[in-house]
Amino acid sequence: MEISWLELARIVPEIAVALLFAWFIRSERDANQKSSSSIMTDWANRMKERDTMWRDFLAEQRTQTNESIGRLAEEIKEIGKGISANTALLTQHDRQAHDFIVAQSERRKGGAQ
Repeated sequence: MEISWLELARIVPEIAVALLFAWFIRSERDANQKSSSSIMTDWANRMKERDTMWRDFLAEQRTQTNESIGRLAEEIKEIGKGISANTALLTQHDRQAHDFIVAQSERRKGGAQ
């Protein structure tokens, strides 16, 4: 099988165009891979930075929450002491009022006889 110069002259430019197209596709693919890799690296770094900031925020929030709970516990303890003191005063007042009522009742009974 013999190829004529005319056929060869027609095929050579087609082969050159095909090779140029393959080279262009490969170079674009490599550029896209580098770009994708760079984007993924940037994204990973930003996620690490975000995660660090989030952990710092949560640690600070936890500290402040614990301090607030501690202050609330102290206030509740003081309120409990106040309630206990008021309960004791009210109990004493009720006893005194009861004793006074009983004494008045006995005085009336004694005076009515």
